[in-house]
Amino acid sequence: MSDATRVMRLMLAACFAYLWVIYLGVAAHQKEWTPRIHRGHRCGLSLFQLGLRLLGHLLKNDLALPANFTLQPESVW
Repeated sequence: MSDATRVMRLMLAACFAYLWVIYLGVAAHQKEWTPRIHRGHRCGLSLFQLGLRLLGHLLKNDLALPANFTLQPESVW
């Protein structure tokens, strides 16, 4: 790719996709979806891996994909 504008747009799209998957991982952690998408009682997955598994679960079961970036604030992080 020699066109700088196209490369910039591609990088921007990749960054948004990465952030969305991280958001899905945080949402899965907050809404207690982890037991449905990961075996065992303890999850050692990163937020990215957790988000990818949630995305796969939602697509496989034909569930709605969360498109907004809103989360409930947690008291402990």
